[in-house]
Amino acid sequence: MTTTIPSPQYPPETCVKICLINFSITESGLKDQMLSLAVSIEKSDLEQERNNLIETNAKNEKILKDKEDEILADLQSSDPETILNEDDLINKLYNTKSEATRIKKDQQVAKTREDQIRIERNKYIELAKKSSILFFTLVDMSKIDHMYQYSLTWYKNTFDKATEKAEPSELDEIRIPTIYNTFIRLLYKEVCRTLLDKDKLLFSFNMTVKLMF
Repeated sequence: MTTTIPSPQYPPETCVKICLINFSITESGLKDQMLSLAVSIEKSDLEQERNNLIETNAKNEKILKDKEDEILADLQSSDPETILNEDDLINKLYNTKSEATRIKKDQQVAKTREDQIRIERNKYIELAKKSSILFFTLVDMSKIDHMYQYSLTWYKNTFDKATEKAEPSELDEIRIPTIYNTFIRLLYKEVCRTLLDKDKLLFSFNMTVKLMF
């Protein structure tokens, strides 16, 4: 069952038969999405490298887990009295140790690089945070009138347009504020086209208050 009701209420006999999963987006979750979006647009190579590192680390962890499970299974099936004479098992232990040492070194290198990437990504955190706040400002407008509905896809596309229109700069401390200023102006202009005149001042006030805090 799916529902668009924000806080659905089900009788006890229904609740014991189903698992409730809330797919509604949160401000924290959207901040992470907007951070990834901003970095992927502005520094696509950096974001791709980060994703590759995450994927590689996951594969390495799986390799180690599979080898550990395989060795444990072999040890359980081996005769304790002759286990030291089983060359195949000993060689497998030695190879697993070598593999684990290699993976550990690779993970240390990857961690160093991840820390460097994190520093670069953190430059966009404030932009991502404010972008998340702005989206929920739009969500609040549905409380004024149900016809004010804005999709996340449209919102992200508007952010993408803002990055294209923003004045280019090689300096992050200049480029990032420029993107934000361009985005907020473009967003305000696009949203106001859909609002009734009587609701535009309220939207402006709500946006200003939320960004201040």
